[in-house]
Amino acid sequence: MSGASMSAAEAIGSAVRRNGHLIPGATALTPYDVMAAREEAEHSDEERRIREEAHSEWLCWIFEGGAADLERAAKRLLSYARRYRPDLVSNMSMAEAGALFGQGRAAVQAREKRMFEPEMERAGYRSTQLPGGKNPRSRAKMAAAQKGNHHRARSAKPAIL
Repeated sequence: MSGASMSAAEAIGSAVRRNGHLIPGATALTPYDVMAAREEAEHSDEERRIREEAHSEWLCWIFEGGAADLERAAKRLLSYARRYRPDLVSNMSMAEAGALFGQGRAAVQAREKRMFEPEMERAGYRSTQLPGGKNPRSRAKMAAAQKGNHHRARSAKPAIL
């Protein structure tokens, strides 16, 4: 194929396959352009269609509430980044992630537990403890310590004078 009839993605893919990397300064490409070129070189049309469909479904789930619920979308996106690419969010802790939305560490842990533990259990993982979370033994110990503490739920309300 001649260089004139080759698309930019094909040219990039060719350079990536030939050299394993791009020559610095040869083009003004973004990292996404490089990734797309590698994928185009490595995957069939069917695989690309499946990937596009998966990305579309994932984005639909992230933005399930639409523009009216961007806070929920941001929380979901941050949770996924913390789980799969923590380096992208500077290895943010649960407390730091919660502070972004006016929540505590426990709220972030509960959200991430709801998001990831069922998936991990279906996949057959023996332990579903997420980084920064409490393990099941600690949870059971703390729950046992709170048994019988109903001072908030059933306390008498002070009389208003």
